[in-house]
Amino acid sequence: DAAEAAQEAELVWASARLQGPARWSATIAALALGEVGDLEGATLALARVDARDGTGFRLFEPEVHRARAWVALTLLGAMTGLFLTGTPSPSVALEYQRISGEGSSWSANAIDETRSVS
Repeated sequence: DAAEAAQEAELVWASARLQGPARWSATIAALALGEVGDLEGATLALARVDARDGTGFRLFEPEVHRARAWVALTLLGAMTGLFLTGTPSPSVALEYQRISGEGSSWSANAIDETRSVS
């Protein structure tokens, strides 16, 4: 798939010490993973994008922003689902908390509710 091919390309470029192309490949991976809703994979790919020197490859910066937007939209969709149902799904709440690093009140409420039911 696209994400796998991009990650393989990133490894090849990084092993050749070519940070710009490796960054671009990580960007493609982040886009592909974000578009299919893989928050963890997209977030990790974006972390690799941020860790690499983009000198000479800033032309592709809008694609980095697109990948960030996919991650934000996926998180927003999860949050919207939580707000619409009134009772957040514990698995979605835990996933949001894990990826975002944020301990929001609705995440805590979902987790507490699960504990009280079981």
